[in-house]
Amino acid sequence: MQLTKLHYVIEFDIKGFFDNVNHPKLIKQIWAMGIRDKHLIWIIRQILKAPIKMPDGSMSFPDKGTPQGGIISPLLANIVLNELDHWVESQWQQHPVIHKYSAKTNSTGSLDYGNGYKAIQGWCLMVYSL
Repeated sequence: MQLTKLHYVIEFDIKGFFDNVNHPKLIKQIWAMGIRDKHLIWIIRQILKAPIKMPDGSMSFPDKGTPQGGIISPLLANIVLNELDHWVESQWQQHPVIHKYSAKTNSTGSLDYGNGYKAIQGWCLMVYSL
């Protein structure tokens, strides 16, 4: 944050996120990203549907979620969350309040919408208090 001179961060805590990753959607997202290696995608599918040994000794075959503690889980989560990130950005960039405030250019060349964010924050507080 210090290097890019960012002033605001949006943080999400999605309860049960890793347990609810949609396998077919994830595979489609990987393909859409340009990863077209069918052998790699086959391996990812095998990882996603690897059997889980339950405490009673039975085996469960997951149809959603990523393996807990799996080395690839954070990478797969980032692929899924990339879509959410783009959606959040689109909501911010197209919010009517932001167009009333000029954007300043940071030393890194990126745009600083800090004043617009403050206005949105005030607007959200106003709506919430209604």
